[in-house]
Amino acid sequence: MFGAPNVWAKDSSGKLVRSIEAEEYKAAVGYVRDLWSAGLIWPDAQSGQPSRSHFAAGRFALSVEGFGNSWNDFWRQGLQQNPPAHFDIIKPFSATAVAQPIG
Repeated sequence: MFGAPNVWAKDSSGKLVRSIEAEEYKAAVGYVRDLWSAGLIWPDAQSGQPSRSHFAAGRFALSVEGFGNSWNDFWRQGLQQNPPAHFDIIKPFSATAVAQPIG
């Protein structure tokens, strides 16, 4: 979303830099920090505790899980609510309006 390199990149002077040193990586970390601070991400995400039932109950807006079974479980739990809730995967998007998402 921010165009961070995958492991290594060259900066504007041609110097080889590790991904975590890149400005794009730092911007991505700052963005996730802001989402966390705003209460939009599962607060116990670092503990590895399951978030699915809490997400389905609407306690936060984003749950970062794997594709496949977790998404199916969100969908199933949402349909069991009254009224039913529908969840979907966020499609890749770019941090700026001019850049295309990489996906």
